[in-house]
Amino acid sequence: MIDKKQIFIKASLLALPLSLTMLAITVIAFVNYKLNIFVKTAGINKKDFIQTLKTGWRQTPVATASHKNLLVLGLDSLTTRGNSAPLTDSMMLISLNLENGQITTLPLPRDLWSDEYQTKINALYTYGLDRYPKHPEKFPQEVVSALTSIPIHHTVVISMSTVAQLVDLVGGVEVEVKQSFIDEEFPRTDVDVTTETDPKKLYETIEFQAGKQLMDGATSLKYLRSRHGNNNQNTDNDRSKRQQAVIQALAKKLINAQTLLDTSLAGQLYKYYLENFSQNLSPAELIATARKLLPVRNNISLKNESLSVYPDDPEGIIEHPLQYLYDGQWVYVIRDNAEFKTEIQAKLINRINQSEMQ
Repeated sequence: MIDKKQIFIKASLLALPLSLTMLAITVIAFVNYKLNIFVKTAGINKKDFIQTLKTGWRQTPVATASHKNLLVLGLDSLTTRGNSAPLTDSMMLISLNLENGQITTLPLPRDLWSDEYQTKINALYTYGLDRYPKHPEKFPQEVVSALTSIPIHHTVVISMSTVAQLVDLVGGVEVEVKQSFIDEEFPRTDVDVTTETDPKKLYETIEFQAGKQLMDGATSLKYLRSRHGNNNQNTDNDRSKRQQAVIQALAKKLINAQTLLDTSLAGQLYKYYLENFSQNLSPAELIATARKLLPVRNNISLKNESLSVYPDDPEGIIEHPLQYLYDGQWVYVIRDNAEFKTEIQAKLINRINQSEMQ
C-alpha cells in the first residue's frame, strides 16, 4: 500500500532545492538588473566597478586612531569675478569615527590668521597654486594640519555652485533656520563685479524666516553664503553654523534608505562623486570606509562643533584684534597655540590623546 504521507514528504524535499534555486536566480537577476541601472546612470563600466568593489572591500580604510579626518574647502570661484585669485569661501574639518559612526564637523573661520605665512587661511589655496600647481589643495592641508595637530587624510575641494547642484540632485534638503534675518547686500552671481559699480545692480536682498524650510540648491546657496544679515547673522561664526546646518541636512538625505535604494539616483550620486571628489578620495577608499561603517550604520550621527571666541567666551581660543595691527584687515587670531590645538582635539576627536594622533 502506498504511503501518501511519505510521497508528500519526498516530493516536498525534492521541490525545496528547486524552489531555493529559483529564488536565488530571481534574486541574482534582480540584483543584476539594479546593478545595470546603476552603472548605466553612473556612466561607468560594470566589470571595472565590480573590481573596484572587490578591491575596496578587502582594503583597510586610511585613518588614525579609528578616525578618518577630512578638510573640506569650499571654493569661491564665481566666473563673474574676473581673473581674481580663488579664495576658500569656507574651510571645515570633518572627523569620521569608524568605530561608532559619529561624524563631527568643525568649521575654521576663513579670516583666521596664520602668523607663519602672514595671511588669512582662506588665501592658502591660492598660494598652493604656485607651490603645487597640480594639487593646490595640498598646501592648505599641510598648514591646517600643522596649525591644529590633526592628521588630515583627505582634502576635498568643492565649489559653492557644486553644493547647489548636489542639493538639487537629492530633491532639496530640509534645513532648520535658527534665526530670521535679512541680508540687503547679498552679491548677485550674474553680475560682473570687475565692470559693474552700481550697488543696486551688484546686490540683492534675501530673507530667511526662522523654522524648518525645504531648500533647493539656489536657496541653500544663498543661506550658506550670506555674510551681511541682520539679527547678528553677519559673523564668520554664524555663517559657519548655517553651513553646518546645510551639510547636516544634506548628509541626512544622502544616508536615507530611500535615497540609497533608488538605484537611478544612487548612480547619479556616484557619477557626481567621480566627477568632483574621486581624485582626493578614491572609489576603493570610499568603499573600504563604507564597509568599516557597515556594523554601526544604524548609529551614524552628525555632531556640529565650533571654536570658542573671546570675549563672548572668557576662555575663548580665538579673538578679533585691533584691525590696524593687520593693515586694516578683519582677522581672527589664535590666543594660545597649545590651547587652540587642545580645544580642536577635544571637540573634533573627542579628547583623544594628542600623542596618538601624531
